[in-house]
Amino acid sequence: MTEIIAKAPGSLMICGEHAVVYDYWAIVCAISEYITVNLQTRSDNNLVIYSSLGDYKAPLNNLKDSYALRFILAAVKRYQPTQGITLKITSSINPEIGFASSAAVTIATLAALIKLNKRAVSDYDLHQVAHNIILEIQGRGSGADLAASLYGGMLAYRRANSAKNQHMMVEKLPLPSANLSVRYAGYKTPTAQILEDLAQKYEQNQVFYNKLHLKMGDKTLQAITAAKEEKWQDFFNFLQDYHKFMCQLGVCDFNQAIHIRDAINNNCKGVKISGSGLGDCIIAFYDEILPENHIQVLPTTTGVQVEIIS
Repeated sequence: MTEIIAKAPGSLMICGEHAVVYDYWAIVCAISEYITVNLQTRSDNNLVIYSSLGDYKAPLNNLKDSYALRFILAAVKRYQPTQGITLKITSSINPEIGFASSAAVTIATLAALIKLNKRAVSDYDLHQVAHNIILEIQGRGSGADLAASLYGGMLAYRRANSAKNQHMMVEKLPLPSANLSVRYAGYKTPTAQILEDLAQKYEQNQVFYNKLHLKMGDKTLQAITAAKEEKWQDFFNFLQDYHKFMCQLGVCDFNQAIHIRDAINNNCKGVKISGSGLGDCIIAFYDEILPENHIQVLPTTTGVQVEIIS
């Protein structure tokens, strides 16, 4: 029996939301909450999955659909093993908030299967395979969260676009000097739904949105430069500016606006929505005292790790 363990971190978007899907740069950060995939080979030809989202069993040559396990099943179909396997999926990621757990489990499952199949797959190609899986399932997405799970750290990221002959670009950035926290709105709107709604609005007023996306892209580049130079007050100010663009997009609802105001009143810096908006989380950088109703989040510089146990 072969046993392989793959572990991938979750992530948070720091800057560049929405503009990133129009090929502008973004900043994403891996966090110290993980999805772990324990893969063990079997003597039969079955795929067996144990996870908090549900258990599963089916022959590898006749895999049945499961909405809850769709990212794992898509990974198995992409790098299908030659013998049966059992996948035990465990998570330290806060299930209520999510922290890009779909990206983390996709990267971890693919990495374990690649190791099992003894394939030579570059990090770039692994990211592209994972991104294609996400696009097939969700329809839209930037791949920034996949890059964070793959590489770790805080990253400057720009997605690939074959139509523009544009390759994926990833660059590690220094971590900010301040602590990082999130406040969960208590609800979330599916990212795919928000992206679809914004895509429809874009088609109706391309001039406005092109100008806005350009401003968002420029602001993210300013934040990237500030991070490289470790000018952290400038970095935090640029994040604050970016939040105003999120408001112009219409993805900051009433509750989140209150949460943003509360964090600013508590002397937090770089306060903004993280992710697609209309629920989910805001992020805040702070010096010493954790803001009320916030959860501290610890960045990690380590990406996906794969180990053969036996």
